[in-house]
Amino acid sequence: MNRIFTLIFIITVLAGCGSTRFRAPVSEDKPLFAAINELIKRPDNAKAQNDLTYFFNQAVTRHEEAASVYRNSADPARWDKLLKELNALQTIYTATQAIPNATRFVQPKNYLGELEATRENAADFYWQQAMDNFEKDDRQSSLLAFDLFRKASSYVNGYKDANRLSQEAWENSIVNVVVLPVQENYPTFFREWDPGERYRAEYFQEQLVRELGGKSATHYPARFFTDIEMSNDYDRPDWELSVKWDYVNTSTTTPSREKREVSKNILAGRDSTGKQVYILVKATITTTTRSVSARGRLAYTLTGTYDRKLIDIGSSSDEVSWTETSISYTGDKRALSDEELKLIKARSFDRGPSKTEVMDALARKMFPELRRKMERTLST
Repeated sequence: MNRIFTLIFIITVLAGCGSTRFRAPVSEDKPLFAAINELIKRPDNAKAQNDLTYFFNQAVTRHEEAASVYRNSADPARWDKLLKELNALQTIYTATQAIPNATRFVQPKNYLGELEATRENAADFYWQQAMDNFEKDDRQSSLLAFDLFRKASSYVNGYKDANRLSQEAWENSIVNVVVLPVQENYPTFFREWDPGERYRAEYFQEQLVRELGGKSATHYPARFFTDIEMSNDYDRPDWELSVKWDYVNTSTTTPSREKREVSKNILAGRDSTGKQVYILVKATITTTTRSVSARGRLAYTLTGTYDRKLIDIGSSSDEVSWTETSISYTGDKRALSDEELKLIKARSFDRGPSKTEVMDALARKMFPELRRKMERTLST
């Protein structure tokens, strides 16, 4: 398949050689490709012919010597480096095919066969390493096998059964993690606030499970459950994630008020002659605003449920801020427009922000950071 695509590419290049301008794969090859591009436009240019002969041999020798070194190297990155050199040689071959009568000056070689063989060897190298790890019965080996199978497929798509085995290795590496209810280490922080009738501690546990991906195991090898979900499934988790608010504090600015007068002429009725009578009604709209900021620290511990081994521990701190607005009026309601009536939103600024508002704002900002920390832990 790779050979077919390469031949199609060469044919396409040759068909449009009159307008094609080739680019050097590496900076050292720029003089050669300058000569190639010149000869495509002006085949009789003597200087370009001489440059082609000189720089072609120089470039081919340089790339072949580098390729030879990488073939015998133990460098883990040798396959990519070897393919880079072979691709450069193939690019030189393809470009010279666009020069009329190029074989009068140079003898370009097609490296397509070597490229295919090298990709095959690289794929087999990583497939063998993947199989060695796949046969081990532990999570880290399964994760490594998953990466190695994918590496093999990057050289030859679907090499042997790498695609199927990589998915199987991924499944073998998945752990079930129970997320315990999010704890409040210092509930006294909340006593001076409006407790918020909507506050429900379980909501944050469920929100964290959703943020971590729930049962999907799509982005990293773990499925997350609440303790209730885990008990309903009659299953025992592999790991346990404990999360608690170590610290939460809020501050508010002194409310500022802005007043504006509105008025409207409204129909009051008709006089004795039947003429419409209007009266002027007035109201005062008061807009009160204050700024709220909250800072919190979220601590977490990830533990193995079988051996109680500590897997990860850490914390993150962050802050959020927002503006709260209260709109009220005095006077005659009939003076307000429909739009102004929609904006009326009275709230008391006698107490601090509600616990629900503060914890939800912090959770929406800090749970994604906790997810990123879990990704790093679960991917190793």
